[in-house]
Amino acid sequence: MIKAATEADKQTIVELMQDYLSELAQYTPDLDSDAESYRYPYLDSYWEDPGRYPFLVTQEGWSVGFILVRQDMNPTDGSPLMEVAEFFVTADRRRDGLGTRCAESLFEEIPGNWRACVLEGNETAYGFWKSVIAGVDPGFVEVTPSDATNHQYVFTFHVDRDTES
Repeated sequence: MIKAATEADKQTIVELMQDYLSELAQYTPDLDSDAESYRYPYLDSYWEDPGRYPFLVTQEGWSVGFILVRQDMNPTDGSPLMEVAEFFVTADRRRDGLGTRCAESLFEEIPGNWRACVLEGNETAYGFWKSVIAGVDPGFVEVTPSDATNHQYVFTFHVDRDTES
């Protein structure tokens, strides 16, 4: 399911990151959709910064995704929160509930205030996150894309230790 990624897992995440960034390229003008390889500039900081947490998604002994989480502050009130910075499950492992189980496992492991953002136009990710978040906090707040949100949907929500409804 999910496990804290070690330095030894970094290369696996680098390889998975290529598929992830390739998919995101269709929603982000900053990424060249024809690029042969992509670089994620913040990846090293997930092993260097104590406020960042890398996770590897595994299924049946295979590495099939990753989750990158970071501590941040809520810009509306300055309160601390955790942010799902990046979340990826390989295309061949989607649609069987793995992503939902991984997100719920993450929230169970790290309860508290959270934020998740989805690029405008990424309707699949939008539907996924809205469903997952509503399952852990029916009172979540959603802000629609604008210049102020960097053209992203922004979900803020709270997760109690026991996320089961």
